[in-house]
This record gives sequence, structure tokens and C-alpha cells, in this order.
Amino acid sequence: MGEEMVLLNDKKISFCRKDIIGKGGYGVVFRGNFSGQDVAVKRIQLMDADNKSNSRELLNLRKLKHDNIVELFHVEDNNDFRFIVFELCYANLREYCKPVYTGQVLSDESDQLKVLLQLTQALEYIHSKNVIHRDIKPENILVSNKDSVKIKWADFGHSKLTNERGSTSMSGRRGTKAWLAKEIIPYLNRDELGGRCSKNSDIFAAGCVFFYFLTRGIHPYGKENRLIEQNILSENIVNKNELNDGHAAKKPVIQMMEERLDLAKVIECLNASLS
Repeated sequence: MGEEMVLLNDKKISFCRKDIIGKGGYGVVFRGNFSGQDVAVKRIQLMDADNKSNSRELLNLRKLKHDNIVELFHVEDNNDFRFIVFELCYANLREYCKPVYTGQVLSDESDQLKVLLQLTQALEYIHSKNVIHRDIKPENILVSNKDSVKIKWADFGHSKLTNERGSTSMSGRRGTKAWLAKEIIPYLNRDELGGRCSKNSDIFAAGCVFFYFLTRGIHPYGKENRLIEQNILSENIVNKNELNDGHAAKKPVIQMMEERLDLAKVIECLNASLS
């Protein structure tokens, strides 16, 4: 039935080649099994496995241990591929926000605040390790299972260690502009090093994603990518009113986008609303 066994390490990794749960320029992700546990298996061509993106992801994930960061279990190679074994999650945040999503959805404000608090604490932890994620978007935030909503940061392929100023160069950064801070967008498709990613860039993107989560799929800066880019550059949160003014998370989330509100302050606001 297309079951492919990786012969390294006493055949502890197995997956069906047809059971694909994600794919992209990085390789293919399969639903699989590792030592009797259901997992996600990322398969990368060995010739690509040692490039900067994949090496960064492994290096940074190995140093990040947190309940709200997807767990790395194992890495091994055969003659053709590198296999990276991750914790298996049920869906990503974009899928969660679609009307057809069949898992549990959080409608209670206090439950939503708890999720935002957990993600903010995890991002603060990531930054405390001098790592910038650099690719925060709904596809890179995972819902752990169908029956309860526990959300985790994932995909550290673009992450980088910061310098002493808490920033890093834009080298190697590629991706969609819809979730990027205004200081990054002009440099996205250039080889210049003038643009700087920073912890503040992550805070802006996290604010956008938090807004998207709370509104079940509305981007704060618009609908079409071209208009979103223009609105980010002009600092125009066109969909601000789509999030109820009475929601306790609205003020800190908007401040994350407008002012790059320090994560410690975001945590303080969320804790105060939950107490």
C-alpha cells in the first residue's frame, strides 16, 4: 500500500508515501510513526538538507523546549533523504479559522485569552534564547489536536539567532508579504542586507496572527495581498473594527501591530484580563 520504511535506526520511522500533510520548497511532510507514536515526518532531499534553512531549523528547535512549541523528536539520514520527526498536530491556524473546520473552536473569550497568553509566553521564551522566528503566519501555528485547542509555534526554517542589538540581517529571507512588518517588506526580494529583522518584527507579525485568530480568519490589514502590503506600509489597520471593542485582547493586540508592544506588557495585560 505504498508503505515506505526508513531502514535506519532499527526501522523506527515509517510512513505511507500517499499520506501527505504538507509540501513546499523545503520538501514533503508525511503522517507517520516513530517508535509506536503518531508523528509528522519531514523528508528533505539530502543535497538540500545541509542548506542554511534546514540547519537553522534543527539547531534552533533543539535549543527550544516549551509546551507551546512543536517538539522535535528525531533526525536521521539515509542515502537520499534526511528525515526530521516532529510532534503531529491536527491542523494549522489557517485551517482552524475556516468555516469547514471540524475540530473544537474557542468561542469563549477567556479561553481565547488563555491561548494568546500561552503563545505570547512561548514567543517571549523564543526571544529569550536570542532566536527570531522571522516567518510568523497562520500556516506556521499549529493546533495540537481535534478535541482541545492547544496552539504551538512551528516551522523554524527561517529563524535566526540575533546579534547583540536583538536584530539580524535579512539574508536568506523569502516569503509572503502579508504577515511581515513594514521595515522588512522593501527588502524581501532583494539580496541587500539593509533591512533588519528584529524581535519587534516578530511582535508585529504575532499581533496580525492573533487578530486573525480572534476574528476567525480576518486579516487586520485587508483581504488582497497587494492591498495588505500597501496598508502595512501606510500603517492602516483597515479591519480594526472587525474585532469587538469590548474584547479584552483587542487593545494589546492592536498595540502589538501599531507600537510593537513589549511581550512582557502583552502578558501582563492578558493575565490582568484573566484574573
